[in-house]
Amino acid sequence: MQYLSQLSGLGKIEHYAQSLTAVGNADRIIRIDGKSENNVSFQGDSICTILDICVLPSGQVLVVDQNNKKVKLLNQQYLLLSHCSVSGKPQYMCQITPSEVGVTVGSEVQFIKVNNNQLVKDRKLKFQHGGYGIASHQGDLFVTSGTELYNYSLDGKLVSKLHENKSVTGRGKNHIGFISMIKNISL
Repeated sequence: MQYLSQLSGLGKIEHYAQSLTAVGNADRIIRIDGKSENNVSFQGDSICTILDICVLPSGQVLVVDQNNKKVKLLNQQYLLLSHCSVSGKPQYMCQITPSEVGVTVGSEVQFIKVNNNQLVKDRKLKFQHGGYGIASHQGDLFVTSGTELYNYSLDGKLVSKLHENKSVTGRGKNHIGFISMIKNISL
């Protein structure tokens, strides 16, 4: 939380006057006291649709720009350094290693590495289902298909189908919430 309270902004952040309670410490209050706007468009981009953000231990920031089918790398001052085009409309991403992320694109996870301020495409995992939410925890990869939650190894082997909701159609927002919990807690 301390890191987040020091950020001046990323993209267009509206000012909210309400106070937020810090996770894990109900007595600590965080207040957003300002906003800033940062351009995350490269020349030739259409309107950016930022779906996900990942801050690496180095302080570099990766953003998923679905509309332009790109993952973009920003430095600590939120200036664009590099981008990497992906094969379809990317959904979400998660950190795999200190310099690698996995990005859900259609029925695959595309791995992208940061090397000398450049984004480099790495391997892909292909699934028999769509991929939306994604999280990595202790060498396991968790992927939501919309109504199912899967656990894979990082080499693509299916470990288990953790949950299937047959009564609901849609994108599995409950599973994306579960993925968010995995990202934020230590199991």
